[in-house]
Amino acid sequence: MIHHSKEVLLTISQMDLKTRYQNSKIGFLWSFLKPLLQFFAYYTVFRVFLKIDVSEDYPLRLFLGVLLWNFFVEATGNGLNSYIGKKSIVTKIKIEKEILPMASYLTALMNFLLTMIIFIIMFFVQKKIIMISFVNFFNFLIFLILYSILIISINIILATVNVLFRDLQNIWDIILTYGVFLTPIIYTITIPKEYLKLYYFLNPLAYPIEEMKASFFGVNGSWRTSEHLLSFILSVILWILIAIIVRKKLGLKVADYL
Repeated sequence: MIHHSKEVLLTISQMDLKTRYQNSKIGFLWSFLKPLLQFFAYYTVFRVFLKIDVSEDYPLRLFLGVLLWNFFVEATGNGLNSYIGKKSIVTKIKIEKEILPMASYLTALMNFLLTMIIFIIMFFVQKKIIMISFVNFFNFLIFLILYSILIISINIILATVNVLFRDLQNIWDIILTYGVFLTPIIYTITIPKEYLKLYYFLNPLAYPIEEMKASFFGVNGSWRTSEHLLSFILSVILWILIAIIVRKKLGLKVADYL
């Protein structure tokens, strides 16, 4: 059963990745072009006009932030509709339903890793180095895994609730619209230290994004303490528990409401 589930997961993710741009003239190039256009838009507004950050590393930090945010937006946006969009699979094929929101995550992860190629090339060219230290790479990997666990948990919640409450799509779109400005994508966190624990608990995206940026640039890591890490971990655990409860309480009703 586990082996079968893995095959289904990979098959769905590969199909989603192939069909996404199948009618597009430039196909997979959109995976690279979209974040670059977003980056130039943010850079023009916030660096050129508003001058919120004049450091040498800002363009690369901004671009990495855009990639990480797009990863979250793509994974959760597709995950939210994973049951509704694949109604025939949910109702006719005997598989673990959670495979579908996980497949949305996996597709977004593949796309994220592809776009990271551009960032890595830009980073090595600017820094004139050919690799980062093992410690920094390990730090990036650990927080990417925690970021992924958070995304999968949110996906399971969104996909399940969306079947029962179809207005969730519009609500989630609004949350994402404001979320990019409440998360350290465009800027560096300047919240007073006494509020940081609460901030990392209420916005668990912020901590791993800052840590993954610090893996490359080593910025703003000095003020993060074990208490801040604990606050983030507790938030992730809470989201996991909510996902488990939603799955148990509402998961059986999904097929009936599709």
